[in-house]
Amino acid sequence: MLFIETDIGRDPDDLFALLYFVASEINIAGIAISPGDPDQIAIGRFISKIAGKDIPIIASQKDRNKSSANKFHREILKEHGMSLTSKADCQYINDFIKNDTDVFICGPPQSFGDLIHKYNPEIGKLVIQGGFLSYEIHDISCQKLDKFIGQKEVSTFNLNGAGINGEYAVKANCRELRMVGKNLCHTIIYDQNIHNKICQIAPKNEAIEIIRSCMTKYLKKHKNGKKFHDPLAAVAYTNPEIFKWVRGDPYKNNGYWGTILKNDGGFIAADVNRDKFWDIIAHGG
Repeated sequence: MLFIETDIGRDPDDLFALLYFVASEINIAGIAISPGDPDQIAIGRFISKIAGKDIPIIASQKDRNKSSANKFHREILKEHGMSLTSKADCQYINDFIKNDTDVFICGPPQSFGDLIHKYNPEIGKLVIQGGFLSYEIHDISCQKLDKFIGQKEVSTFNLNGAGINGEYAVKANCRELRMVGKNLCHTIIYDQNIHNKICQIAPKNEAIEIIRSCMTKYLKKHKNGKKFHDPLAAVAYTNPEIFKWVRGDPYKNNGYWGTILKNDGGFIAADVNRDKFWDIIAHGG
C-alpha cells in the first residue's frame, strides 16, 4: 500500500507522477493534498477515476475555499467530464497510514509531517522528492550542473513548504528512506525528442495515454521541455535499482537543505540510468 502527499494542480509533475503510479498498478491507500483547495481535490478525484477505485482524498488544511489549480489542469478535468471542484473525504491521515505503509511525498509534507510529530508510526518505504546532495561530498560519477557546483546546501520547495513539518517528515520512523533532490531532478528533462521516442511505443493503458496527451499540449507552449522531478521520484519508488545512491541524512540549515554522509543513513539519489528511466516512463512501469 502506498500513501501519497502532493500539492497537485500547479506544476504538472505531480499529475504525471500519480498517473505513473496508476499505470504501474500501485495500490494507492490515500492521497493527501496540500493545501487542499476544492479544485485540487477535483484533480484527486480524477486520479481515482482513472485508477478505477475509490481512493480516499484528504485535505491538508481544513475548509479551504481558494483556487490552486491552473488552466492546464482545469482543461484536463473538462476534457474528461469531471467537476472542477470537489470536497475532501476528511482532513486526517491517521486511518490511512498503518504500520509498514509506504509513503511518497511530492509536495509540502504538511499532513505527513504532522502525523510523524504527533504519533511517529512505523512506516515502510518513504520516498521524498526534495533535498539536495552536494557534488563535493561524494565520489560517485554523476551528471553535474554548473549552477550546483560548489553548492553545499540549497533551498527546496517541497520540504520548506511545510515549515517545521518538513523536518519532521525526513526523520520519520521508516524502514527505508530515499530522497531525490535538486542535484538530480534538474537534469531530467522531458523534451520533444524524448516525447517522439516515447510515442513510438504503444501505450499500456489510459493513464499512460493521458500523460502523453498532456505532454503533447505542454510541449507546444514550452519548447524547452519539462523537468520531470516528481515522475523521477516515483520511479525511484518502483525501480530504485536504476539509480546511483549515496548513504546519508538530509538536514536543514537556515532554510537550506543538504546531506551529511552516514554509512547507515538514508539513500540519497546521486544519478540515474536515463535510458532505463525513460523506458520505464514509456512503458508505465
